[in-house]
Amino acid sequence: GPPPPPPPGGAPPPPPPQAAIATVAFAAVPLDDSPAAVKPNPGAYVLALHAIVLGAAEATGNLISDPFREGALEQWGDDFAKGSQANADAAAPVSGLVLRRGVAA
Repeated sequence: GPPPPPPPGGAPPPPPPQAAIATVAFAAVPLDDSPAAVKPNPGAYVLALHAIVLGAAEATGNLISDPFREGALEQWGDDFAKGSQANADAAAPVSGLVLRRGVAA
């Protein structure tokens, strides 16, 4: 529903504590690709691996829908790369960065 009206005196109510936690969590992950910006933990690699498996499954599903079209295998590679990166970015920003660095290296 709509937010509660401000109390008498004009001061708005403080934000919920979840908003402060989310702000801190996103501030801890820099958005640049500098090597010193982030040191991934093993969980970031696991999530990146899951994103790769899901990207392969999605790309294979697209290939199976019409396997004999012109450039189907090349399209599979593009679908795999884009899908894997999108899945890793959605899972966790650090996992997306791990995948982006690993593929670019």
